[in-house]
Amino acid sequence: MKIKKLKKINCQYDGQIELSKLIPNTLNKVLYKDLNDDPDYLDNLGDLIEDQGLHECVDVYEGTSELDSGHNRREALLRKGYTHVPFKYVTKPKTELERLERIAAKNARKRLTSTQKYENVKLMINKRFDKNNPTKEEKSKYIKLYSSMFSTSKQTYDMLDEIYLKRQDIYQKIE
Repeated sequence: MKIKKLKKINCQYDGQIELSKLIPNTLNKVLYKDLNDDPDYLDNLGDLIEDQGLHECVDVYEGTSELDSGHNRREALLRKGYTHVPFKYVTKPKTELERLERIAAKNARKRLTSTQKYENVKLMINKRFDKNNPTKEEKSKYIKLYSSMFSTSKQTYDMLDEIYLKRQDIYQKIE
């Protein structure tokens, strides 16, 4: 197999890694489903990276080949025939909740439907308060925080939560 590496790299990196050896982060898919399956987006991203260079290297958890971020860049470069990508190591958060929070914070710009945002906030709230009973104020604080990570509001979350709890028939139709 012929090695194909990027020529323009505009970020600090720890090394180059084979794209085929990168393991996608399963939590990324939990939050964002198959958003990276849009071939036009991936082709445009690949063209942009070839033209302008890579501005943000992929992040890989220390001691592994598991991606923390860079799933779309990985897919775009694979489509362009690249075999390697610059990466930097990051420390893997200790808990699943911390990993979800990190992924959400790094991907706030991704387009999601209102229900996807609601479900992601709800998932993170459930992880945070797994077996605990938070106060109303504590729960409200984290709903606001997580809602902001997904570019939505607590009011939208509360409205969708009420619909979800009382009117599943309507919730199923919301996009």
